[in-house]
Amino acid sequence: VASAGQSCGGAQVLAVCSDPRFKAHIMYNSGLGDMEMAGADKSSLGNLHSPILYMPGGDEDVATKNAQKDFENISKVPVVLANHVTAGHTGAFDEPQGGSYAKLSLDWFDWQLMGNKKSSKVFMKGDKKLYPMFTIKSKNLK
Repeated sequence: VASAGQSCGGAQVLAVCSDPRFKAHIMYNSGLGDMEMAGADKSSLGNLHSPILYMPGGDEDVATKNAQKDFENISKVPVVLANHVTAGHTGAFDEPQGGSYAKLSLDWFDWQLMGNKKSSKVFMKGDKKLYPMFTIKSKNLK
């Protein structure tokens, strides 16, 4: 089971991230930074026990700075920050079939939930061939 949330829904992801049933998370255009929302705050990052992918939408996304702060503050689980440089706060969800956000999400879940190592390349090495619109960095990955 995985959790994902967009914008304010990302706070809900962090509010439930301690649940051991979750094996992976995605934060779309979201991040807490120093805010408190939906029962989650900066300390909620310490409850993470499974990998998390942040997907903000570049400088035009109001959540990018908070996603970057969360990325820096997470220390005990694998975390990836895949910043779409032009998507803005609504992401690429308005593109056909969810666009690059949907494709990258499928690769994340294929790796995290199904164990497909081929899907890990973009996250482990920041491979830009498939996702040139993203700037990808990671830490704590094995």
